Order: sequence, then structure tokens, then C-alpha cells
Amino acid sequence: MLAKLSPKKILQYLLFLGFAVLFLWLAGRNISFEEQLGYAQKAHLWPLASIFIAGITTLFLRAMRWKMLIDPMGQKVDVVNTWLAIMIGYLVNLATPRLGEVARCAVLSKYENIPADKLAGTMVAERAFDFVCLVVLLFLTYVVEYEAVNIYINKNVFQPVIDNTTIPNVLMGIGILIMIIAAFSFFRKRSKGSENKMAKIIRNIIDGILSIRKLKNPSYFIGVTIIIWVFYWFMTYIGFYAFDGLIDQSPGTGLSVLTIGSLGYVIPTPQGAGAFQYFVTETLSNMYGVEEALAFTYSNVSWITQTLILAVGGFFGLIYIPFWNSKKKKQDAQP
Repeated sequence: MLAKLSPKKILQYLLFLGFAVLFLWLAGRNISFEEQLGYAQKAHLWPLASIFIAGITTLFLRAMRWKMLIDPMGQKVDVVNTWLAIMIGYLVNLATPRLGEVARCAVLSKYENIPADKLAGTMVAERAFDFVCLVVLLFLTYVVEYEAVNIYINKNVFQPVIDNTTIPNVLMGIGILIMIIAAFSFFRKRSKGSENKMAKIIRNIIDGILSIRKLKNPSYFIGVTIIIWVFYWFMTYIGFYAFDGLIDQSPGTGLSVLTIGSLGYVIPTPQGAGAFQYFVTETLSNMYGVEEALAFTYSNVSWITQTLILAVGGFFGLIYIPFWNSKKKKQDAQP
């Protein structure tokens, strides 16, 4: 299903793993293992079970949405195969970041006889919509949690800049900016004739968003997308009920944690490891005044639960997909 990992890919993975370790250390460097264990041992299990069920449901909703993007190509795919392929893809992502998208296209291509390159185009569209959702979520979080967000930004961004605005620092900043511009210009000249990658990414995002016009029912697609993100919010907020010290947090806090925690998955680490914990801990402790040890424990339990969902779902997909398709063939062969 997947090609052998090249030395370059192995080195890339080790680099991503290094990022994960760095962020994890930054998030928990001031917290003892005993403090984390104390909070973890007192965690309630029923919210985690609810997160698990909701997580599997979101994977099926993603399968429905992906099917809607594939159907306009004249390919009627089985939604169960699509669901199983997605879960397998997420399992691969746990081991090799960014390779899961290739894996799920390869799996669906095998069982639905669709060229993998056509499926890759739908992946671009899906990622484009996820990007738009994240931007909308950032805006919504700012509106809903206006006061908390502004206090945090003023305290941790603007005030440190004002406090450290001295002539030497300004000159050093100007010097660094000049070097960055010079380096960018140099590499751009070296790659003259090649397409600008950023422009290509932006164009792919726009093309992906515009592909909604080809859908038979765009409003249904948008509705499923909204439901997916509502489930993500539910999974974040219900997780607060696993810890007595977080029960009094508001749904708006859950929105902030979801939004900023999602940024952790943008950073190329295995399943957002480290980066997710860092952003969630920072949000809960510095934006909402939650004890740092509790915030870090919540971030770890949340990440482990979500990763367990993907691991269990992925192994289930690997085991079940050949049986499902064998059953389908027998049914199709019957008169």
C-alpha cells in the first residue's frame, strides 16, 4: 500500500518527532509527574467514553463529506469503504505525519477502482474547507471570547513588545528583517522558472473551495461540515467534566481550547503531539487562569483519548475492510 520510507522521509520524521518533544517539554517543564498523576487518577471516565463515541461519529461524518466530493466525478463510492479508508489514513498519520492522506487515497482506490490521482484532487478540496473552517473558528472565538482573548494578547504580545522596545532591539529587529528579505530574494532567484509554492497553495485552496459549485447539494455539504466542528467542540467541552477543577469552565472556554488547540495540529508533529499540549495548556492556564498542572494533564488526557480513537478505528479499518468488500462481492454476485 505504501512505498518504503526513504532516508529523507526518515530524517523528516525524526525532525517532526523532535518538534513534538520540544513542545511537550515547553508545556510541562514546570510540572512534576506526581502532580499530573494526581489529577489523572481522579479523572472521571464517562466524559472520555463520550469523547470516544463522538470521535468515531465525526470520522463517519467525514466519510460522508468526502463521498460528496467524489460523487460529482461520476464515481459512486461506498460510504463504509470511505469511512474505513479515512480511519486507516489517520492510523498511518500516527506513524508518519502527512502520509495518511496518501494512504487513504490508496486504500479507496484499491477497493473502489478509482484512480488515486482523482481522489487526491478531492483531498485538496477537503483540506481547503478545513482551512476555511479554522479561519471562521478563529474569528468566532475572538467574537465570543473577546475579553479573554484581548487581555491575553495585551499581556503576552503587546506589553512585552512595548517593554522591550529599545533602540538596540529595534536595530537588531531591522537587521534580522533585512537578512530574511535578502535570503528570500536569493532563493527566489535560484529557483527562477519554478512556480511559486505559496501561490500554488493559495490557488489550490481557492480551487478546492470553488469545487463546492459542482456538488448536487452544497447546503448539505456545508451542514455536515458544521456538524463535524460542533462535534469537535462537544468533545473538547465534555472533556472538562472529566476533571473536577474544570467543570465550572464555560462553553466559550471550550471554543477557545478547540480553536487554539487545532492550531497545534497544523504543526507537523505526529498527530499534533507536543504542539497540541502546549497550545491547550497555554490557553487554559494563561488565558483562563486554570492551574498549570491541571491544564497540562487535561491536554495530555485529551490528546491520548483522541489518538486512541484514531488507533482503534484505524486497526478496525485494516482488519474489517477486506471482509466488508468480500461480503459486498458475494451480495453483488447473487441474482
